[in-house]
Amino acid sequence: MRFATRPTSKPVENALGDNDTETRRMAVWALGEIGSPRAVMPLAEVLLNDPVAEVRARAAWALGEIEDPRAEEALSKAMKDESAEVRRMAIWALGEIGG
Repeated sequence: MRFATRPTSKPVENALGDNDTETRRMAVWALGEIGSPRAVMPLAEVLLNDPVAEVRARAAWALGEIEDPRAEEALSKAMKDESAEVRRMAIWALGEIGG
C-alpha cells in the first residue's frame, strides 16, 4: 500500500532506536510502507547495525520498497550478513532498486 500523500516519517524514524525489538521491527515496516526517501539513511543504519536479524531483514525489505539508489552500498554490505534471511532480502532489494 502506498499513500496518496506521504505522511511524515520522522516520528517513526525515532522509533528505530527503541530498546524493544518489536517496536523497531514495526517502525522499519512502517517506513517501508510510507516509502519516503528521507528514511533511506536511517534504514541503512538499521540494516547494518541492528542486533536482531529479523529487524535487519525487514530494513532490507523496506529499502527495496523505497527503491532509492542511495541504499545500494548498505544493501551490498548486507549481502555478507551472518543471517541468510538478511542476505536474501538484500538481494531482493537490490533487484528492486536495479542495482
